Amino acid sequence: MTLEPYKGPDNVRQHYAETIKQLSYDRTREQFQLLHKLLPVLRDIIDTENHKEAITDACLAFEHLIDATDPDTIDALINADILPSLVNRLGDPKIFISENCLRVLKVFAECSTSQQVLEMENAISHLGRLIIGTPTHKPNKKLTLPATQCLIPICEGGDQSIQQLLDYAPDLYPILVERARSINTTTRYTDNEIAKNCGLSLMFSVNTSNSNQLDYLLSLGIY
Repeated sequence: MTLEPYKGPDNVRQHYAETIKQLSYDRTREQFQLLHKLLPVLRDIIDTENHKEAITDACLAFEHLIDATDPDTIDALINADILPSLVNRLGDPKIFISENCLRVLKVFAECSTSQQVLEMENAISHLGRLIIGTPTHKPNKKLTLPATQCLIPICEGGDQSIQQLLDYAPDLYPILVERARSINTTTRYTDNEIAKNCGLSLMFSVNTSNSNQLDYLLSLGIY
């Protein structure tokens, strides 16, 4: 199966995104090799598209590719500069775009090696902003929850990942401690899930940190 020129009246990129998504369900080696060649098409959709269905289909295709555990796929995504494109859309005013990109980044972090997770360094400051907020804007809970879900596998990545968090989001860990302490103090499901995710991020950070990092985490009163 290959992409055919599209001549219909609807969004062209939406058609291509849907077609590539369907291709991604076939997890044969030959199909993966074809899909690797189509990564620039998906990247272009992420870079320029604002149509909900196109963004959703493109991100689902990425998820299927990553989750298939093909050994070459994650390196192919890195080499095709997919991560910068996903990160650049995290600040988009359209919430569904940020939500979809966060979902892909989460799957990427979950399925990557600890060395590959280090490629997410450009995402860290954005994740911190989505969790902490800014001086003028409180964090949007619709994005804070997936941001904390994305953070968990990063914290499992080892002391190099922990150092990236400390370097690129220096105010993040105190906020994680504060949020984790709020678990079960509210009846709001989303708030409790955010608190739980913050607690899990702290737990994995303690388990994978080096001695100096552990001293810092303990100084925050995480126990």
